Amino acid sequence: PVSAERERIGVSGLTCKPVSCRPTRNNQFVFLNGRLVRSGTVTAAVEQAYKNSAMIGKFPGFVLYLSVPPETVDVNVHPAKTEVRFSDERRIFDAVYYAVKDALKGGDTRPEIKTRTPVFNPFERLKNDAFKQEKLNTETVAEAVYRHPVRENERTVYRFASSPPPVKADPPAQRWEPAQPVFSQKREDSVPVKQTVSVDIEKETEERPEVILIGEAFSTYIVAQMGNSVFMIDKHAAHERILFNELKKSQKPQAQALLSPVSVTLRPEEYDAVLSHLEELKAAGFEAEEFGQSAILVRTVPPTLTGEDVPSLLEELADSFLKTGRTRIEALDDLYHTVACKAAIKAGFATSREEMAKLAETVLTSDDLRYCPHGRPIAFEIKRKELEKQFGRIQ
Repeated sequence: PVSAERERIGVSGLTCKPVSCRPTRNNQFVFLNGRLVRSGTVTAAVEQAYKNSAMIGKFPGFVLYLSVPPETVDVNVHPAKTEVRFSDERRIFDAVYYAVKDALKGGDTRPEIKTRTPVFNPFERLKNDAFKQEKLNTETVAEAVYRHPVRENERTVYRFASSPPPVKADPPAQRWEPAQPVFSQKREDSVPVKQTVSVDIEKETEERPEVILIGEAFSTYIVAQMGNSVFMIDKHAAHERILFNELKKSQKPQAQALLSPVSVTLRPEEYDAVLSHLEELKAAGFEAEEFGQSAILVRTVPPTLTGEDVPSLLEELADSFLKTGRTRIEALDDLYHTVACKAAIKAGFATSREEMAKLAETVLTSDDLRYCPHGRPIAFEIKRKELEKQFGRIQ
């Protein structure tokens, strides 16, 4: 749910979870003062709110209702009056962006794996197995549905009942009676008497369950248990998001001086892109300067990237700047993406149990660690009841 108001602009409606984004914008609807319209400003604001949460190439679905002063809208942009222009596009953008951003923070949950419960069909199994072996008649097959198969010597053997078990009668219908009031007024002085009511109330201050490290699958996914759930955690995506968040929150970027400055020669367009983003590079821990003849001199890098190939790294950053455009926020975000991705634990690499335990603890006790900067889920949850359904322990 989306609901916010900012500078006389009301924004309400519904938007999807990041994992539900689709390859097209077909599920995007905007109503302005009750009329269905198209607005590039609103669409851009919503999609910007999903940045770093939705996968690249996927678009959110939403139904948003905007309430704005009529004098701030020009509806004569299109003959059918479906496209609109606002007198202050920035105010509309900000109102929608922050409304959707707040909705995502408050309404998103960790993706959950739900499995389909296998349906046991004795008739099919018997026709393909016991029926052929024992040449059972139809009546015997019908009786067999009342028995569960028993495993013996690596094959399925069916035990048959001489007669079907008795069918239990339905319990008598319960008669509904209104609950007794908590306060009784039977005393002559008509003073309410409070009765004792036993209610189990979950304490809001209850501590989080312990995070238990189970192990690792395919040298990529950490398996951990917390409470009544098992979690599969992508260690690279998790570490990447943690580093990305730290870079964004850092007021004073850390920088590691190289033993000797590295000169990197770039293509002309890459060279121009780097020179126009020296401030952003410095904010991430890179100290670079013009060195002439399409060359950039790199003096420092973030401490987490001291072992990286500097020329390849700078070329990748330059390419990112070219794709991003010129806005500082977008350039910084993409820069942080690259740094975090390069520095994060790699899938398939060996990781100590201590590192895995710490990573699992951080992910499962932090509500804001749900997606990597590229929009992939960090962890999936498998509830205990889903596992017990699969093993036939519960229905």
